[in-house]
Amino acid sequence: MNAHFCSHIQNHPNNNHVIDSLDCFLEDNNAYGTLLDGGKFFGALFFSLVSVMFNGMTELAMTMLRLPVFYKQRDALFYPPWAFALPIWVLRIPVSLLESAILVGLTYYPIGFAPAASRFFRQLLAFFSIHQMGLSLFRFIAAVGRTLVVGSTLGTFTLVLVVVLGGFIVSKNDIEPFMIWGFYISPMMYGQNAVVMNEFLDKRWSANNTDPRINAPTLGKSSSCREASSRMITSLTYLNPLGDSRATVLEEDDEKKKSQYGQMASEGADMAEMKKQGIEEDRLQLLRDVSGAFRPGILTALVGVSGAGKTTLMDVLAGRKTGRYIEGTISISGYAKNQATFARVSGYCEQNDIHSPYVTVYESLLYSAWLRLSSDVNTKTRKMFVEEVMELVELNLIRNFLVGLPGVDGLLTEQRKRLTIAVELVANPSIIFMDEPTSGLDARAAAIVMRTVRNTVDTGRTVVCTIHQPSIDIFEAFDELLLMRRGGQVIYTGPLGRQSRELIEYFEAVPGVPKIKDGYNPATWMLEISAPRLRLN
Repeated sequence: MNAHFCSHIQNHPNNNHVIDSLDCFLEDNNAYGTLLDGGKFFGALFFSLVSVMFNGMTELAMTMLRLPVFYKQRDALFYPPWAFALPIWVLRIPVSLLESAILVGLTYYPIGFAPAASRFFRQLLAFFSIHQMGLSLFRFIAAVGRTLVVGSTLGTFTLVLVVVLGGFIVSKNDIEPFMIWGFYISPMMYGQNAVVMNEFLDKRWSANNTDPRINAPTLGKSSSCREASSRMITSLTYLNPLGDSRATVLEEDDEKKKSQYGQMASEGADMAEMKKQGIEEDRLQLLRDVSGAFRPGILTALVGVSGAGKTTLMDVLAGRKTGRYIEGTISISGYAKNQATFARVSGYCEQNDIHSPYVTVYESLLYSAWLRLSSDVNTKTRKMFVEEVMELVELNLIRNFLVGLPGVDGLLTEQRKRLTIAVELVANPSIIFMDEPTSGLDARAAAIVMRTVRNTVDTGRTVVCTIHQPSIDIFEAFDELLLMRRGGQVIYTGPLGRQSRELIEYFEAVPGVPKIKDGYNPATWMLEISAPRLRLN
């Protein structure tokens, strides 16, 4: 009596694992020993192996999601690639064991494999090993592909190649000589040999073999899981994200290396002179003869219309623009700027903050302090400094709040802005750059953030903020102004004065500039007169 039924079993959704078309055969005592019966058992084993291999493909997308953070932290020398790969492998061992146990438990005795308990556990071990190998293989492919499109293409192609050349769909004798290498490197072949020999070496299959089509089993020796894992670590060590421009650093003498950080390379930006010397390509000049000074204890606003180059100038000063042609000098307290030193005494608050959503405000600051303060600073001093920063930025009332996701839960927008400032302050910088700290805030929230910024300035630090169309109250909070017009030109640098009187007097003295109206926002008036005029025919 042969009974056949199909069922669909789906495990916990977190495993993203589906066992489709689980074919179970309830066999009587005469359902083994013949070539036909052997084909059925061989097919059942092959289908189980394919299911286990296919389950490993979920690791491809999961690894892709982790890679951007890994590349950032690897380049910052936080840890070596093996420290990234080893925990992932260890944590997947229980999952592999559970999935293999579920599959073997549901298929082994219902299908009618060899009833010996030892063979049951051998098959479980074989499926566990092949699942671990599959996970390692697809992690290796993700590390090589580095993008979802490339990784998915390579993963699908590899899966097809491994399955087709595994020895079941196309037998070893039928594989073309130029493709026989695929048979020997296919992990399916070794896993298939393991489970097939575990089943067919049972005494119930010990009848004489008279069919010349069946060759003697060949069991290879390979540690595919270990080899794939080692290749993944090698790929993560030497490859960078695709699509991300990377400079190729050649061997340079000391003089060239010194010019990289000290005095900027004086690349000529005069277009006429460049073309006279035979250089045909055009270059867009973003900043033109910018000069100015930022003093400690003075809050400076960097203002200009859209496209004036505010963020570009601040990125150049902070050392974040390194792949362009820059000429001139940047001095810190009268000494030429050295980027390696400057990076340790400066902070940069970006407009779009990035915080871990599942830690508290205090934990975020403590983590930043551990990473950025010198190793000579002991734990007690670190915690004391974090407490001082929290009081300075007015975060004590929300110290135990989860940061959360922006716009979903957790901190409000202005609280996230203050947390961004605090994260930079725990590094104890002397100079802080802030990119539009009040953007996206209402008047009350912007006033709270500016109060925090003013508290920071009062500690004697140099603070530079880019501001886009500030209100009167926000504009009056600044001490000095650096105004830029479209094209990267500075048209005013100096103090604002009480109620912006010095700024207003300067521009009203320029012929043709209209007087400011009573009660009008000086910042709006300043941007209007500095914007290019539209000439209509």
